[in-house]
Amino acid sequence: MEGNIPPAQMDSVAVASDGDAATTTVRKEYLIHFAHRHPDFKLDELESVLDMHRVPSRPGGPHLAGYRFLPLPGEDPGGYDDDGRRRLGRGQSGLTLQAMRDERPFALLSVDVCSSRGDDDAVDAAVDGIVVRAASRCILVRAAYEIWGRGATLEHCAGEVRSGLGLEGDDGVRHPYVVRHCLPLDRSWKMTVSTFGVHLSREEQGRMRSKFSFLPLAGPVRMKDPDTELALIGEVEVDGHGNPVHKQEGRCKGSAGDGGTLAYYFGRALPRDGTAGDDARYSVPGAPPPGCRESPTDLRFNTFETFSLKRRRYLGPTSMDAELSAVMTNLGQVRASSFLFDPFAGTGSIMVAGGLAGAPCCVGTDIDVRVLRGRGGGEDVVGNFVQMGLARPELVRADNSLHRKHFRDVGPLYDAIVCDPPYGIRAGARQCGSRREVVAPVPEGMRHDHIAQTKPYAVSDVMADLLDVAARTLVMGSRLVYIIPSVSIGDEEEEESDGDLPRHPCLKLLYSCYQPLQMHLGRRVVTMQKTSEYDEARREEYKMHCWANGAEGADRVANFREKLMEAARKKPGYAEKAEFKSKKRRENKMLKKAAKKGLGCQKGLLSEKGEGVV
Repeated sequence: MEGNIPPAQMDSVAVASDGDAATTTVRKEYLIHFAHRHPDFKLDELESVLDMHRVPSRPGGPHLAGYRFLPLPGEDPGGYDDDGRRRLGRGQSGLTLQAMRDERPFALLSVDVCSSRGDDDAVDAAVDGIVVRAASRCILVRAAYEIWGRGATLEHCAGEVRSGLGLEGDDGVRHPYVVRHCLPLDRSWKMTVSTFGVHLSREEQGRMRSKFSFLPLAGPVRMKDPDTELALIGEVEVDGHGNPVHKQEGRCKGSAGDGGTLAYYFGRALPRDGTAGDDARYSVPGAPPPGCRESPTDLRFNTFETFSLKRRRYLGPTSMDAELSAVMTNLGQVRASSFLFDPFAGTGSIMVAGGLAGAPCCVGTDIDVRVLRGRGGGEDVVGNFVQMGLARPELVRADNSLHRKHFRDVGPLYDAIVCDPPYGIRAGARQCGSRREVVAPVPEGMRHDHIAQTKPYAVSDVMADLLDVAARTLVMGSRLVYIIPSVSIGDEEEEESDGDLPRHPCLKLLYSCYQPLQMHLGRRVVTMQKTSEYDEARREEYKMHCWANGAEGADRVANFREKLMEAARKKPGYAEKAEFKSKKRRENKMLKKAAKKGLGCQKGLLSEKGEGVV
């Protein structure tokens, strides 16, 4: 990340004035706690949302000047590059399943915010406001904390808090954190102790709280809705399911000081959304309040449960998971001013997530008009939008391979293209055309409800056409987010599949996040950004160089189903299991036929007697 300011020490808040411009810069550190889902997506999603705050929403308003990730306690600093991005455990280099299980659910974030308006306190509040809105937008972020101290042991963490807040001497100089959150007599507070996934007794929690008795907390204690919530967090080692690895009689091994805790963090908990806690402090001159339509992260993902697939009116066999749809819209930086396009709309799951992210206009196309029309009675794509209270989408029956013929060429149009292309597991890709050499014309009287013929559409061609459409229709700097199948068979195969991603000279690869589905089958959510203008004269050249490894790379994607079956056949006992499953299918088929035949005989007997059949 160019232009980032080097990270400050954790106990400092840097404030600088830039002469005539009177620009104030505040640097603060935060602890981000992630949900233990989609581990390869969490940092990429957070980075994408933070990048949306780089431009001030109003002249002179506070905006994100830079950010970087810092090593966690006990983590190798060499795992981070000069810009504070993690070198290890990122999707661009490929993640094995074991590597993803080893990922820690925390990240230390150093943030710099600039503003030419307001005093130091106001700009400091703006930093909190940006982090709160970013954390509220991210699906995979559970909580965010303003860090006051951290360490590998509880004593080390408490010592850093004491020295960082200037509480060791009697010089009368107090850190701004103490002045704002500890000393006011009318500011209520509470202190919570959290070791996620592990139960601690009251005696243990009290013993841990006593390490921070030096804090000059002058206000009253209020356990419900306090003005300041202080948090002491003990990070324990977790397995691939987010459960503690070391347990002893239901307690965290290491909670009483026997060395099982990875790190301790102390700080102030930030509200999860823009309506709780210290939100009044975020009304900074020049900054839109949370929920304002001018905010780059205005969305309604805080009502995530209301748009889960279980509550959806209209679903199909390939409907995208609601959580992953929301993450993809974040990777695509869909916001309140975005013009969103999904060339493989299906039942509209991704467009619904885009609408909830604030996109005022969603356009979706699909080659199957029956999917777009739905089943009637409100069970269709439009019905899903009506159910969520969103603006009606624009739906077009179209073939993405013939995008140039379906739509007029008006130049760059879309702010984001987010889609789930068909890749042949549950529904194969199709394009307009027929396998026959001679196709009979459609009678004039049947054109209004005619369903055009289609033929198979190779996955490699699907990806090449998608990148060509994105390079031609995306606005400069906008993003394409799509899904591509991936087969994971050991580390070498993982690296190869990442190198075989389709490329385009006008698009830059930003992220490649791997999601395992089965032991060997997974998919990658790929994010690309338009970095150069499309040259119409070079269209064939673009498509020719779509695959870095030529025909071999294209075949790996196009034939991944056969590749998956080939890997399955190498497993011990595959033939016996396949024969057993085949036998069960034959038996079930015969039972269904027998049951159907018996029901038919029963209906016949009832009809002869003149009785009704229920």
